[in-house]
Amino acid sequence: MDNVIDLADPELRITGYDDLIREINESKRKVEVNFIKLGVLLKKMRDSKIYKERFNTFSEFIEKGGIGLSRGWVYSLIKVVERYKQELGWSDDKLASLGCGKAATLLRLRDPQSFKALAERASNMSLETLREAITYIRKDEDVIFINLSFKVTEERKNNILRILEKFRDIHMDDLGDSSLGQLLEFALVELEGYLA
Repeated sequence: MDNVIDLADPELRITGYDDLIREINESKRKVEVNFIKLGVLLKKMRDSKIYKERFNTFSEFIEKGGIGLSRGWVYSLIKVVERYKQELGWSDDKLASLGCGKAATLLRLRDPQSFKALAERASNMSLETLREAITYIRKDEDVIFINLSFKVTEERKNNILRILEKFRDIHMDDLGDSSLGQLLEFALVELEGYLA
């Protein structure tokens, strides 16, 4: 493997923590870009049906084509490309900064508005916080995050926002950057948007 870094190599100028962190982050970014590329290539294989040169079905290609990926992971990579690059028009850089793990996790959201809103904020969340947000949204998406069908009076809207903002202001020092604090901030922004 020619591209493996030899830590004993005197040409490698990692002199301390900051240099090593820079190299780690650059390597992670390359991995994310390659996941996107892998999704694009798998989508091309599926959509163009080039797999038919050797296999009857795309599933058979996944299983016997020697790519070493599970069926679920292949379809997740393809779906990431379809949702982010095609539907949302995201660049490779933006998608790479989100990360494949978060991008795939967000696919659990069914509602396009919830998906788009959370995808735009997910880069600043930990994976754990993102999972909690998705769980919260999915539990209540029919009531809160998808098409609030009940009529909200201006007074009721202001009361809801005032209560949430007061809760945030009182408890934010305790919540800080915790998952609950981030989730509350997300809920406030979403509610303001939906109740406007």
